[in-house]
Parts: sequence; structure tokens; C-alpha cells
Amino acid sequence: MFWLGSLLVTDALTAVLRQELDRSRNSWPRGVGVIAAAQVGDRVSHAVVGTVNDAGDHPTPDTVFRIASISKVFTALALAVAVKRGEVGLDEPAEIYLPGAFRLPRYDGRPIFVVDLATHTSGLPRDHTGTDSLDGLAATLARTTLASPPGQFHRYSNMGVALLGLLLSHAANTSYETLIADRICRPLQLGDTTLAPTQSQTRRLAQGHDPDGQPAVVPTIHVGAPSGGLYSTATDLLRFLRLHLGQVPHAELAPAAAVALAPRFSTPDAHTLGLCWHHTQLPNHATSIWHNGGLPGFHSYAALVPGADTALVVLANQDTDLESTATTILTRLTD
Repeated sequence: MFWLGSLLVTDALTAVLRQELDRSRNSWPRGVGVIAAAQVGDRVSHAVVGTVNDAGDHPTPDTVFRIASISKVFTALALAVAVKRGEVGLDEPAEIYLPGAFRLPRYDGRPIFVVDLATHTSGLPRDHTGTDSLDGLAATLARTTLASPPGQFHRYSNMGVALLGLLLSHAANTSYETLIADRICRPLQLGDTTLAPTQSQTRRLAQGHDPDGQPAVVPTIHVGAPSGGLYSTATDLLRFLRLHLGQVPHAELAPAAAVALAPRFSTPDAHTLGLCWHHTQLPNHATSIWHNGGLPGFHSYAALVPGADTALVVLANQDTDLESTATTILTRLTD
């Protein structure tokens, strides 16, 4: 065993990660790289399989990945900060915080509240069509009819979280990129979490792969950035999770993280949502709070189990199933 900063690395934790990655690797295309990084109490470790580029490099905790929809929980934390600052209200109509060109649809007169966007209960469609631009998003909204009354049914919506990021940046009079950098990444020292990688980060960026294991064309996301545009590393994501476990003291972000995690909506099948976060039970009945993400070329998974002081990040440079592996790892770590 050895120390990494203030965290104790143990062979037992590493063994669990390695065993589960090795057990799953045959289901992943040859050459695709996967890293699993975990923390249990003050113990931290990681394990890897595969490679992340043509040079045959293995992934490391500082390899940069597209994290896709895990971006949503960064938007959720930014929302919680805005709520604590009094810039927006969860139970206020979302439209009042949007630029003037945006008009949100209603259902029998019921407006979409801010909290509806963050819990995927707005009734909005999953995605907006047309160009990835503000004008395209506004045009889509103008012809959108809600599928259900806001606040009543869970319907996953990338469009809803894109609007959430837009209203947060508009309320703060800044861009979404600057909002996340100034309010989350710099205070938490997440130096590799960004919408626009530097040259150094680009050199560490994993090459995405398609389902056949060939290099993938990964889309650049603009308007949808609050829903799926961020890049990050296992190192940064574990620190982000540690904040939500209460292990990273910060006068503003620690209480905001508690706001983001708090349960707010439950489905008939006992799936509970916080602000973008999903709450489900593991096979051992421990509660896992998680989000995953997928883009052509990448898949990501991040979870914490507060009752066991445990956090897990799994990142891959192919859009493949990580959930079953991650669930098994979490269950073993929390038994």
C-alpha cells in the first residue's frame, strides 16, 4: 500500500477493480480503453484495460475523456449554487430566467418550473432537432407540444437540461462555459474539466471508437453543452464526487452539493431523482446516486454511495455498456 496525497491506496481495492474489468473486457472491442477509479473512505485506487490511442497507451487517471451526460450533474451543481445565491428559484417558471426570444410551452396553462427541467419532468422531448444553435432551439420550442403535464411524469430530456444551462448563464450574465469554470472547476481545482480542451489536454484526450472498434467521429456540442459537452478525467471526477460525499470542504459548494443530491421526484418503479442525479438501489440494497453518459466514441459512469462513503468513476473510449460492470464493482465495495 502507499499514499497518494492524503489518500491511502490499497491492493485490496485495486484487486476488486482489476477483477471486474478483466471479467468484462471480452465484451468490449479489442483496443478500447477503460479506466475504473474508486474511493472508499480514505482509500483510492484505479485499474485499466485496453488502450486509448494509436500509440497503444493505456488510460491513466489523467487521460481526458468526453463525459457526455455526466455534464448534467455539473449543471445541477451550478443550479444549486444559483439557488443558494438567490439568482433563480426551483419552483419558479423557467421561462422568466430565459432570454426574451424563448417561450416555453405550457400544458393546460401549467408552466414548466426550473425544478421540472432538472428532474426530467418537464414534458419536453428528449432532444431538439435542427441546428445546434440558440435560434434552432428557440424554433424547436415554438413548435413543441408537451407530452405530459410538467412535474408529473419522468421523461429524460437533453433539451430540458440544455435550457437549464441557458437560463443559469443568462441569470448570471455570463456564458455557460465561464459559469462552470468560475463556480465549480476553479474552486474545486478541477483543472482538466472543460468544454474547450487546451493543447496539453488534447494530447491526453482518448481517441473515441465506434462499436466496431474503429476511430469514431465524435460530435462537438454547443447549445447542448449543459447536457453533454464536458471533457474530464477520472481524477477530476473522483474529486467532484468527493465533494458530494462531504469530503471536500467548501463554504459554498458543499451545501450546494447537498441541495443537488436531495430526492425530489420518484417514479412508480422507485427510481428517484435529485437535481439531475439518479437514486437507485444496488443488489445489496445500498442506495447508489449516479449518472452515466454516452456519445459516439465514449461512455462514462459516475456514482456515489453515501452510506458507505464510496465513489466510483468508470470511463471508456467507446459507447459501450459500463453499467453492469459499475454496478458489480459498487456492490462489492459496499457489501
